[in-house]
Amino acid sequence: MNYYLLTAILVLLLALALGYWLFFVRVSYDTGEVILGGDKFQVEIARSLKQQMQGLSGKESLREREGMVFIYSKQTIPSFWMKDMNFPIDIIWVRDKKIIGLVEGAEPAGYKRGEIFRPASEIDLVIEVNSGIVKKLGLQINDSIKF
Repeated sequence: MNYYLLTAILVLLLALALGYWLFFVRVSYDTGEVILGGDKFQVEIARSLKQQMQGLSGKESLREREGMVFIYSKQTIPSFWMKDMNFPIDIIWVRDKKIIGLVEGAEPAGYKRGEIFRPASEIDLVIEVNSGIVKKLGLQINDSIKF
């Protein structure tokens, strides 16, 4: 077998292994607490790119006081979509521990319609919770969160 063909096969196998790891291996998360509207939520914390790419995708549901927090090392305007989601969520955009934007009732079917959610300005934290939590707690722009 010639050297170039062997090298190409090895590169292809490495690329396939990396792709499998990035998209099919469920990642683990640290956990913590967030206080929203005076209520404590147990959250999984997504810090790494792989954790953020996975997010809540593939998860069957959240308990009432559960969620996920996405932490960014610098302020950014991320894009969120509902790929492989199984339930609707509320998305809370946060900068400097203050709510700067809210998305209520993001539906899994939105992914097929090409819906992408972005904050209006830079954020450093995103919180995903069950749909209806924003309304139930009366969360509003400029409310503080504790993390």
